[in-house]
Amino acid sequence: MKTKDIITGACNAIGILIHAQSVTWRQVNVPGTWSHTKFAAATNGVLYSIEQSGQLYKTDPTAGTWSQIDTVSYVNTVQLYAGSKSVFTIERTAACSG
Repeated sequence: MKTKDIITGACNAIGILIHAQSVTWRQVNVPGTWSHTKFAAATNGVLYSIEQSGQLYKTDPTAGTWSQIDTVSYVNTVQLYAGSKSVFTIERTAACSG
C-alpha cells in the first residue's frame, strides 16, 4: 500500500469522526420493563423486541408505548435483525437438512 493511500484513508476516518453527532441516552419505561427481553432491534424509529415468552413487540421509544405484534411465537428465535423497513429473525430448528 502506498503512503498516499494510507494518509487518504486516515484523513477520511478523521473526517468521519469529526462529523459524528453527540447522542443523549434516556431510559424507556420504568426499571425492570425490559428484564424479560431476549432480543431487540430498531428501524425507522421503532424498537422491536422478542420476550422470553416468544412474543414480538414494537415500542415507540419517544412515547414509551408498546404493543404486541401478531400472535406468532418466536420462542425458537436465536437472533433478531433490523433492515431498512423490516425485521428478520433466525430461528433454531430441531432438524437439519442438507
